[in-house]
Amino acid sequence: MAEIVAAADAGRWEAVAGDRMLDPHCLREFAIAQAGEGTTPVLVRAAGKGWSVLEVLEITEVGGGHRTARAPLYGGPWLKIATDDADMARRARREIDAALRDLSVISEVTVHSPWLPEPDLVRQAWQGQATRSVCLASLSHPDQAWAALPPGRRTEIRHACREGIARWRCFDEEQAVHFAAVYRSAMDRLRASQRWRLDRPYFEKLSREAGRFVHLAAIELPTGGAAALFLHNGRRAAYLFAARWGQAGGAAAAALWTGIVELGRMGIEEMLLGGGTTDTVDDSLLRFKSAFADRRIPLLVSARVFDREAHSWAAAMGRARPLPAFALDA
Repeated sequence: MAEIVAAADAGRWEAVAGDRMLDPHCLREFAIAQAGEGTTPVLVRAAGKGWSVLEVLEITEVGGGHRTARAPLYGGPWLKIATDDADMARRARREIDAALRDLSVISEVTVHSPWLPEPDLVRQAWQGQATRSVCLASLSHPDQAWAALPPGRRTEIRHACREGIARWRCFDEEQAVHFAAVYRSAMDRLRASQRWRLDRPYFEKLSREAGRFVHLAAIELPTGGAAALFLHNGRRAAYLFAARWGQAGGAAAAALWTGIVELGRMGIEEMLLGGGTTDTVDDSLLRFKSAFADRRIPLLVSARVFDREAHSWAAAMGRARPLPAFALDA
């Protein structure tokens, strides 16, 4: 039988997670910061002879006694198994299914972490689908990373760092207020979808709940600047959010490079940069991130439906997101 641990129970969460090095998005504090009204972040643990699995999910009330489950960006699943046994992996998935049904969950969407210890077994058992690619950057050898950057990127970073002021600091509430303002302006300018439009209370909550795991890199130039947030735990980090303002060519690249260097000094080995808005060669965001990456991997997503009719009702009422086309009936 699976155990469901609410994020409010810090002691039990840490005990269940143990010494596993999870994705930084699976930090209890980050899950709390991500959770909106009516949402409870949980750590689901199931175990049997020779295997155990952890998955971080946000359980959201959608009405009618129903709930949905979603990963807080990247949620696992973290499978630990004694042998390369596909049957054991499927058993782990069935235990998670049973636990979610007991919680009246009608659907689950999980974005697989790029750092899963058993990626092939998880992909099969969770029936993960490749949706697009994401970029990762090694932080252990900054000299090599710098040499690998396109010459044009190196030039604009040098210029921005020479002409501007670079800042690197923990993300506190004062930084949250400033970042929220420039982030909102950037999203307006880019006409970003609603998914990416985060307000000041969100960033203030992020700073309160998870500020010690978040750092801000900023480059301030006379004509503008850029700032980026990085989430980290132990040996891994994620490029979380970024915003640019004014006329500040190279500032965004300089802010990201500042984060790469400073996180490396903190002993962090690798960073998830994420992907673009598409996977096409003309996607400017993907090209930007790829310049700093040393590998790209498929982003895997699993989607399961326990009650399709109930989910369709919740989606029609605007209480649940539409499911991916590849969502499977569980």
